[in-house]
Amino acid sequence: MKKNEDYILKVIGLVKERCVFFEDIIQESTYLFSRPDHYDESAVEKKWNKETVSHLLSLKSKFILSKDFTKVNIEKIFTEYLTLSQIGFGKVMPGLRISITGKMQGPSMFSIMELLGLNEVIYRMDQSIERLGNG
Repeated sequence: MKKNEDYILKVIGLVKERCVFFEDIIQESTYLFSRPDHYDESAVEKKWNKETVSHLLSLKSKFILSKDFTKVNIEKIFTEYLTLSQIGFGKVMPGLRISITGKMQGPSMFSIMELLGLNEVIYRMDQSIERLGNG
């Protein structure tokens, strides 16, 4: 993915609190410049299952309908989904994070998703389901 200076500055803004050294910025932001080529095995083992895939597919359909793919609106869609499904944050967010970043930790997922953009988020959700299967 080719990125411009504005994008790079936004990436640094997202990850700087997690970094001590300059090299940490690169380490902490890899998934913001390229799609995950692998997924954290421990996280997948603990959090990836049929229910996760079902939630991802449902969220994906809601994200696709969004006319405003901003951090605030993404969070609103996510929260409304949790409320309507009567489930907790921890049932859905780990799978979403794995599908987008390949790992379990990082800055705000809603900020990450806004920065990546709707098309890239949808691609990564589809790719993770294809590569990791139905749990």
